[in-house]
Amino acid sequence: MEAATSSGRVVYSRSTGNLFFNPNGTEAGLGDRGGQVAIVIGAPNLSASDFVTQAEVIGGFVPFR
Repeated sequence: MEAATSSGRVVYSRSTGNLFFNPNGTEAGLGDRGGQVAIVIGAPNLSASDFVTQAEVIGGFVPFR
């Protein structure tokens, strides 16, 4: 599975429409909290700028990179 070998936080497969969250970055696999989060219909051309990821912290949200 290409998502499990990617270092991106959000991984999108245009060929299948599968959208994955990869919280552990460059480590192997998607981690305990990662996995498929959606199926995007119509195979749109999505890029990193179409997504924002945030980490929840006490008192609010802080973006992580």
